[in-house]
Amino acid sequence: MNSFSIHLHECEFFAYHGLYDEEQKEGNVFWVSIEVQIDANLFLTSGLLSDSIDYQKMYEIAKARMEIPTKLLEQLAVWIAEDIERKFPIAQLIHIAISKKTPRIGGICKSSEIIYQRSLI
Repeated sequence: MNSFSIHLHECEFFAYHGLYDEEQKEGNVFWVSIEVQIDANLFLTSGLLSDSIDYQKMYEIAKARMEIPTKLLEQLAVWIAEDIERKFPIAQLIHIAISKKTPRIGGICKSSEIIYQRSLI
């Protein structure tokens, strides 16, 4: 099978996600990376954007979800993937990574990250 991967790398958002009251009040910087794989044959046959993934719309999906405070990044990643799947039924694999700047862990840490992968074939 031939496939294309469409990527957005480290889209930056300021948001209010986290378990702790301080995180929900103060907010933090988050980076969202998205990869969506599609069957290359669809696009190669038509050459139309409608047979591919519009990465501007992928960004808009992530942005809309990042504006809704969520306690767990894992849940947020699943919701972003579900929204992408609904918008782009041609998606065969969705990979979401969400990083949080300087997580509250009681020590020095540049960022933490969760990764979610959803196979649709």
